[in-house]
Amino acid sequence: MRADDPQFVIRDTVPDSLERGQSSTVLAELYINGTLTAPDSGTVTVYGPTGQEVTSGAVTVSDSIAQFSVSIPADQTLGDLYRVEWSLVVGSTTYRNRTRAEVVRRRLVCPVSVIDVYRVAPQLNSTGTDSITRYTAADVAAFVREAWIWSLVRLRESGRRPDLVSGADPLRDCTLHKSLSLIFGALSLAGAERFQPLAELHDQKASHSFRQARLEYAPDDAATDRLKKAARPSSLWLMGN
Repeated sequence: MRADDPQFVIRDTVPDSLERGQSSTVLAELYINGTLTAPDSGTVTVYGPTGQEVTSGAVTVSDSIAQFSVSIPADQTLGDLYRVEWSLVVGSTTYRNRTRAEVVRRRLVCPVSVIDVYRVAPQLNSTGTDSITRYTAADVAAFVREAWIWSLVRLRESGRRPDLVSGADPLRDCTLHKSLSLIFGALSLAGAERFQPLAELHDQKASHSFRQARLEYAPDDAATDRLKKAARPSSLWLMGN
């Protein structure tokens, strides 16, 4: 099966985080014809920056998602040049694909939960008396996950190194506002156009919060010249004579 076949994809958003000195989990969401499909079996191999095999083994399946536990030595090199090669079997077909991974000092965990969204906008709680939506807590959690991916992608686009960041707290505000932006945007697309201004407002707040975020890096990391750096991308000035 071709990896570029549009009918088959393993969702690849941001690299899996492998924390040094800990056991971490890599995941593979296999979609066939747009539907999340649980593999019958499969194997996975994790490779390091120079192509050396770090570990390999059989996958397990939970909630239709293939996963594999990876133990990383405490002295493993930090960086994002790791790769995970999947071989997943569904029926008589084997689906092969490659995703990315990075060895990190500390795995960044999403600092926003469903309850955070409800505390800011209680009307989004579908079980409340003044609810404005049918989105369940699971639906809201899915929006939060997408907002967290947005924050991590922006972090990489800004030129920062997630493998060196000490904690995710500085990304809380931008992730929360992006969650609200996605929810209100979805409500607007569903026909409640009055929510579009709120979607745009929270989207602007998410971008502003990201630019203002002060990321903390481990003090013993020689690759950074400061302990705190803004998540703001660099600028290029062109000046004529």
